[in-house]
Amino acid sequence: VALSDRPGRSRDDNQPANVTTGAEQPGVDEANNMEPNPDGGYGWVVIFVCFIHTFWQNAWTGSWGILQVALLETTLRDSTPSTVSFIGSLGIALSCALGIFTIRLARTIGARWTSFIGILLYSISNIVSSWAVSNVGGLFIACGFTYGLGACLMYTMSNSLPIQWFSTKLGTANGIVKLGGGIGATVMAIVTGVLTERLGIAWTFRIFGLLSLVTGVPAAFFIRERIPAQGSFDIDWTLFKDVSFSCLFASGVVGVFSIYAPPFFLPAVTTSLEIGRAHV
Repeated sequence: VALSDRPGRSRDDNQPANVTTGAEQPGVDEANNMEPNPDGGYGWVVIFVCFIHTFWQNAWTGSWGILQVALLETTLRDSTPSTVSFIGSLGIALSCALGIFTIRLARTIGARWTSFIGILLYSISNIVSSWAVSNVGGLFIACGFTYGLGACLMYTMSNSLPIQWFSTKLGTANGIVKLGGGIGATVMAIVTGVLTERLGIAWTFRIFGLLSLVTGVPAAFFIRERIPAQGSFDIDWTLFKDVSFSCLFASGVVGVFSIYAPPFFLPAVTTSLEIGRAHV
């Protein structure tokens, strides 16, 4: 959460500052002498791009458990499940932890180039991972760190861009963006299972990378900011004095802490049960 003051605009010290994440919040357009959000138009194009990027981010997240099992059964048989699962955990952690730095980057180079770099890093991480399937250290760098950085850039932009284009229809716009993630996690989990069985883990990574490169990179160039971010960037720590905000923040930490445990470990549990039945 950041405080943003536009250059050349004074603010009464007794009045609360606008809280933003790279763009002005809806409902303050009139105060800033700007036109109200169009609630449509080119905004739907931006939402479609966010849909695609969220699709690929969650496609990897929802499929990591399957990829993890395939790695342990083929190229990383000498590794432990906890070590391999930490690769995916690192990627997920970075995709959230670097959000503040992503906002700072977007205010410097713009949302379009931030999203472009994000999907490009995502594609590269998968393609490079296909050549590092036998190397735990290589997977930590390619599949953990690089994926986490790319996913963070995409995820942060996909969450912050709808607010620039929609106000009364903001819920619908955000729902469409999240729908992309749900479809990506569901469909690609099934596809990943088929690919790992028929083509192997290396080609599964390559297909992830190539498909995201072909669909996500061109789409990034259609991103347009209605309100280019300007001014200073600071974290408003005083928000934690608000009990409601602190409770919401704490619930988010607790909820997200365990949200990816089932998709990460259920494939491994299922495989172990099948092996146990085979021995019986």
